[in-house]
Amino acid sequence: MKKTSKYNIYALFLGLLICTLVYISYKGYKTTNPTIEIHYEENQSSEIEKISLFGEQKQYVAIDFKNPEQGTSNISVSQNYVARVIYKQRDDEQSNEYQIDTGESVKVTLYGLNSEGAKVKELDLLAIIQKANLDGMITDVNAITYSGKDYLYIKLKTGDVDSSTHLFEIDSEQFTVNITLEKNSFYMTSVFSNAFELTNVNTLVRKYNLFVNSFELTVIDGKAVNLGKVNLPLVQPEIAKTLENGGKIYVRPLTEDFGSWFNTVGYWFATEGQNFIDAYAEDTSTGERTQIESYLDYENWIANHSEEINKVDPKDVFY
Repeated sequence: MKKTSKYNIYALFLGLLICTLVYISYKGYKTTNPTIEIHYEENQSSEIEKISLFGEQKQYVAIDFKNPEQGTSNISVSQNYVARVIYKQRDDEQSNEYQIDTGESVKVTLYGLNSEGAKVKELDLLAIIQKANLDGMITDVNAITYSGKDYLYIKLKTGDVDSSTHLFEIDSEQFTVNITLEKNSFYMTSVFSNAFELTNVNTLVRKYNLFVNSFELTVIDGKAVNLGKVNLPLVQPEIAKTLENGGKIYVRPLTEDFGSWFNTVGYWFATEGQNFIDAYAEDTSTGERTQIESYLDYENWIANHSEEINKVDPKDVFY
């Protein structure tokens, strides 16, 4: 009995020792080989509730959103399409910043402006990128108008300073890699405008919680306010309503040129009954101000003050 008891004690001790060694080994393995927690971030704008066209040539696109407080930045418009983009990108410590990771996606929903804003096409851009044997992080997707056709403009980041641009023609679904577009050869609605910046038009429009880009009128934060004393609600009440509900207005660039859009904005936000907003352009060297009552006035002024453009647009990329 004594021998058996002694043997049992040794066996128990040996078992505990083995368990301890196994536990220590497992902890060491977990420390040097931690479980990778995969995490994705989804970046998307509010869902579109309604798309409406206004103007004699249906040149104004009004977009109402279901939940505008979610953001409206991933929306763009070309001559014939509205694009809504949803990005799903991996952002944990083990993700490859400049490569396409498994599980990532960039989904584009297209709405046709010639079919009353109906949803006409859904695309998986990452699949298109991979089919073209490209890799990288998609940082920018915009519907644009180029050479009379509708495209998705895709910017792909491949390094800290390296990037490339590509075009996907919406109708033919043809993909063109590594293309450089010259300024004024294409229309992107969200590009800044020198004319609105070098005059005080945008400063005046900001009073209504709005901002004007080259072919876009957007709410800065929340909803448009205090529109009751300007022309807009009188001449385009539905457009005013869209802005007051947090929506956005775009211009179809082949239907209304930039000069006409500048004049339209000047009229919409003039005090009720007036023909143009109380605008001026300032020579920043002398402080001299010149009244601006039309896009032609601006063109005449900038022809004699071309140096002012370098102060707001040194890279010459704005309209």
